[in-house]
Amino acid sequence: MNYIESYHQTDTYQTVETLFAPVNSTMIDLETVFSYTNYFIFIVIVGVSACVQVILFPFYIYVHRVNDKKYREIAIYPILNHFYHFMIYQTISLFCLLIALFLYWRSDLKDPHEIPILIVILLVLPLFLSFPTRYIFVKVYGILLSILAIQRFVMYFHTTSENYWLVKKNGLGLLIYLAYCLVAFEELIYFKRQLSTGTAVMNISFFNMHTFLAILLISSSILYIPIYVSVRKKSHIMSSQLNKPHRYIFWQTVLLAVGKVVSLIPLLIISSTGDSKDKSDIFLLNAFFEMFCVPLLIQLTYLGCNRRNLKTFLNSFTLTKIWKRMCCCPSSCTRSSQVQPYVLQSTIN
Repeated sequence: MNYIESYHQTDTYQTVETLFAPVNSTMIDLETVFSYTNYFIFIVIVGVSACVQVILFPFYIYVHRVNDKKYREIAIYPILNHFYHFMIYQTISLFCLLIALFLYWRSDLKDPHEIPILIVILLVLPLFLSFPTRYIFVKVYGILLSILAIQRFVMYFHTTSENYWLVKKNGLGLLIYLAYCLVAFEELIYFKRQLSTGTAVMNISFFNMHTFLAILLISSSILYIPIYVSVRKKSHIMSSQLNKPHRYIFWQTVLLAVGKVVSLIPLLIISSTGDSKDKSDIFLLNAFFEMFCVPLLIQLTYLGCNRRNLKTFLNSFTLTKIWKRMCCCPSSCTRSSQVQPYVLQSTIN
């Protein structure tokens, strides 16, 4: 019996109808591959954002300490200072998380019960302290940028509005606390509703807080267009705006609004199909994505928002300068750089 006869006697071959028949498992495999590919791209973007945030952190601290004394006189200093302290807290917690992941990778432990207590602490503390605060801060961040855009628009076209409480430092400081109270109250309502109904938080309504903040930020960012057009007509005003921190807020608002538009497109498409599970997945991925990209956006826009900050950043590639600014307070560094009078002692008795 030759090879062909033995092949026909077995059941290992397929007919032409079987080969060309539609196979549902193939479509499922393709969907699985695309799903894993999307998740892989998402993890790579989040990982790169986290690593770049840690790398840029010393330069961000250095440039901020150089400009701290100058920025104390402007009205939006409470918000800039709040962003600064948030970046310190989040970057340190993220750095601890990266160290824990590196130690766990180097230890090569297969049993989770054999993980050292130091690695457990470095893993647990950032997860339970950093992630919830990042999630809340992203929402507060969108609210503050929207209000600053409205404030800037009113102040530019209505110069007598500088006496309003929302423009002053005390008003902006109170506004930060009110924004956190609003977001915390909204999260408590969602959590209470989830406990009472047993449904997922993301499936309650399409017009939830995420969508509302996205629409608010996109609408408020449009207010910068007439300001930009008006400033472009006055070259002397444009040159005077180059070193002001308002461009820092402007670029944050524009870039974050563009990101909101991009994230809303798939959400609108999936919401029209009525698949609530996919909608909740997009909400979760979008929230997790913003938790890592917003801190990086704060650093990048601050370092490159104007010529002064960019020049300071490029001139800071010296380790002695960076660690001196990071370890010393701004006031002491400022005093040490000032010229002190030298008293001449008289030699005549």
